[in-house]
Amino acid sequence: MIKKQKKRQQLLIFGMGVAAIITFVVLGLRFSYIMVTGSVKGIDLRARAAELSTRSSIVAASRGSIVDRDGEPVALDATSYALSAVLTDEWSVPGGKPNYVQEDQKADLANLLSLVLDQDKEYILKQLNKKDQKEVQFGSKSQSLTIQEKERIEKEGFTGLVFKEQPARLYPNSIYASHLIGYTQREDKSATDDATDTTDASEDQSLLTGAMGVETLFNDQLSGTNGQYTVEVDGNGLEIPQTRRMVTQPHDGQSIQLTLDSSLQQSLEAVMSEVYEKYAPKTMQAVLADPETGEILAVSQRPTFNLNTLSGIDDSWQNLFYENAYEPGSTMKVLALAAAINEGVFDPTATYESGTVKIYDDTIHDYNKVGWGTISYLDGVARSSNVLFVKLITAMGEEKWHDYLNAFHINQKTNSGFSNEATGSNPFDSQLQKVSTGFGQGISTTAAQMMQAFITIANDGEMRPLHFYNATLSANGKELKKETNDVIANPITSDSAKKTLEYLKEVVYNEQGTGQIYEIPGVQLAAKTGTAEMVDPETGQYYKEGDSYIYSVVGFAPADDPKYVAYVTVEQPQKNPDGQSGSEIVAQVFKPLLTRALKSGGYLDEETQTSGTLPNLVGQDLKTAEKTLKDLGITQMKAIGSGSTVTAQYPSAGASLFPGNRGFILTEGDASVPDMTGWSKQDVTHLADLIGVTITSHGQGFVTEQNIPAGRPITQGDVWNITFELKEED
Repeated sequence: MIKKQKKRQQLLIFGMGVAAIITFVVLGLRFSYIMVTGSVKGIDLRARAAELSTRSSIVAASRGSIVDRDGEPVALDATSYALSAVLTDEWSVPGGKPNYVQEDQKADLANLLSLVLDQDKEYILKQLNKKDQKEVQFGSKSQSLTIQEKERIEKEGFTGLVFKEQPARLYPNSIYASHLIGYTQREDKSATDDATDTTDASEDQSLLTGAMGVETLFNDQLSGTNGQYTVEVDGNGLEIPQTRRMVTQPHDGQSIQLTLDSSLQQSLEAVMSEVYEKYAPKTMQAVLADPETGEILAVSQRPTFNLNTLSGIDDSWQNLFYENAYEPGSTMKVLALAAAINEGVFDPTATYESGTVKIYDDTIHDYNKVGWGTISYLDGVARSSNVLFVKLITAMGEEKWHDYLNAFHINQKTNSGFSNEATGSNPFDSQLQKVSTGFGQGISTTAAQMMQAFITIANDGEMRPLHFYNATLSANGKELKKETNDVIANPITSDSAKKTLEYLKEVVYNEQGTGQIYEIPGVQLAAKTGTAEMVDPETGQYYKEGDSYIYSVVGFAPADDPKYVAYVTVEQPQKNPDGQSGSEIVAQVFKPLLTRALKSGGYLDEETQTSGTLPNLVGQDLKTAEKTLKDLGITQMKAIGSGSTVTAQYPSAGASLFPGNRGFILTEGDASVPDMTGWSKQDVTHLADLIGVTITSHGQGFVTEQNIPAGRPITQGDVWNITFELKEED
């Protein structure tokens, strides 16, 4: 018995020994495997250990700016603050200062926030008295406070308020080509990150991304690339000093330079707002462009919205200039006239019977229904005769006219880059519809298409792409890419283009011209008016009553060599307190816009239209030079210097000095700083180049301040700090 028991014990001990040996072997092999591979069940233990002992954080890249043609920012990076109020005392430190909103503060806090946030006081009190929430916010406005608003709230000393810093976008001009510029919205990066991402969740990972306009179109270039750093942490998750290591450097976004002239743009926005408020049209559009380059200098629409607050955006999300197709009306006659001249079927002295013309069973009338009897073709242009343009389309042939519409790129996108750019439509089916397109009916286009065609006529028949993008700039201002403005079409000859502009002067200066109201003293203007009937969307027919028209005008100035083309449309004014005609309403936008441009460019002088070619004045006695200029009728040359002999001049010999532009005669001897109040930026720049000083400019418009007072001696190497501001039109 004892012998058997002893044998069982020996077997048990042997079995345990074998089991122990097997266990040690298995564990040894397992540890060896882990030591060699560094992983368990596909998990990299080294990486996991590093994750537990390190933390990654984002280093945000700055979003690039959007700047105007002079490099002044119209959209730039900023910081905003999201406000919330803590209602619970659960997070307070015992014995410490309360970090929640106290009951006796709520009424006063509601008063303050209602003022700062422009919110209803009762709504704020309701938020502050919520019993089922530990922390509350106060609407969208409270989520984008400026630093000034934040400091205004903080200085009152209320407890329990939390301000979270976050990236934001600042638009210095608020309303400034808003649908073109667009806006950004915050995108929460953490919402799309993988769950295993070890980036510090406490860091603000919201990114700005474009939501409209240029902000969207160039989002990739503007966005830049965020950087990342790692830091070691202890067992409590606290950062260990001097362990921060940059993994990737941030790369700030590129800037986008536009062709817009801020002086002209801001002036346009002001006059658009004034007219929109007074007459309440359904829509308004205005655009100014340089025909030689195709650059858009100013563009605006109503309704519009505030870029900073987005106030008004619900009234219209549509970029009307590119996305809204409409019947252009009689401004289309500009293209029909150019085509007729190019085809040799327009004789300004030929006559025809105005009033009506039959197209099979249909009758087309002039706008007064009865016409003006037998008149010349040129008078027909001045009076905007529909009958004349039916005759011109018929004479050149409907299909030939269709070819010209295509050559002028009508019903083709202008390659703006915007995905919603419209093309409009032109069925070109019945003969009535075909000839009606000659006076802008039965065809729909966009303002962008019309403007591109207009600048072609102003540019000797050469079409350059209409564009608002000028260049892409690196973060340090280096030009990376430049817009090209090569000729893309030649729909008419230079001679035809010049004749078109010559004949369009009749619209303004003929006693029967429909555009007399658009005359601008001091410059010759070529123009064409338009009054397009509106189609009732319910019936598909033109409205029979009410002010259901799109009033428009296109102007070319100076007419003989256009430097600017302006196009304005006003749709269905809902108010008319002073009984103005459609043209009179349009003129309230058109004339200030074009007048300011002409003044700024030096092409307008209300006292004289003289522009002279300058002789060589260098080496002449100053008095002799001044007499020479006076004899030529050139009165805007200013002498700089105390000597009696001319040593330099601007403009140079052989160049022209246009009305409203300043020229300069430099003499030997000491020179004094002139009083530049009221000068344009162009005038200041020309003088500075002539005498060899540097200027730094601030703002847009005309000189209001100069750091070196008038009368002080001019010294080589001087830096003139000049402030420009817009001034109201007389």
